[in-house]
Amino acid sequence: MKKEKLINVTSFLFILIIFLLSFRSVYADTLNLNITSNKEKIKNGEEIIIKVSWNKEMQAADYFLNYDAKKLEYVKSDIDDVYISNDVNQGIIKTAWFSMDDSKKTSIEYTFKVKNEGQLKFTTSINGGFATENMEVPEDYKDGELVIESSENNSFIFIILGGVIFVSVVSFVIFKSKRKNKKIQKG
Repeated sequence: MKKEKLINVTSFLFILIIFLLSFRSVYADTLNLNITSNKEKIKNGEEIIIKVSWNKEMQAADYFLNYDAKKLEYVKSDIDDVYISNDVNQGIIKTAWFSMDDSKKTSIEYTFKVKNEGQLKFTTSINGGFATENMEVPEDYKDGELVIESSENNSFIFIILGGVIFVSVVSFVIFKSKRKNKKIQKG
């Protein structure tokens, strides 16, 4: 009798789980995450706005924005701080946003202050995922990536390169001039 009851309860729970899972729909699209910036070149002390956007309206978003904490300082976001957790040691902003008022989003912006010049790299990685107002979740995700160069870094390279070219040209002219003078003295 106990064995029969256990089988019946297990069967009922299995059917209930299958039934409940059928309500969670998955749409066949891939959600593409993109990262953009309001600046192409940056300087120390400047603020830069990084926008993470996606290609379908969502009412929940749970992902990481990875950044270089040695070069950047997180300042703020355009959503309430309760949805953001900044892990400075890892260089990860953990975003876990959901709509409390039926609003939909296609992007979230983050403001950083540049601490050190150099190449800046931002990437996303999915933590919990995204969901629409009907609790539809994407079948797959494509993470975003953005690389920004420091304007000081590029200027420094151009100055060095220009200096090397200038020294080379001057050395060549001096060498040619000395050679010409030796020919005149011999002749």
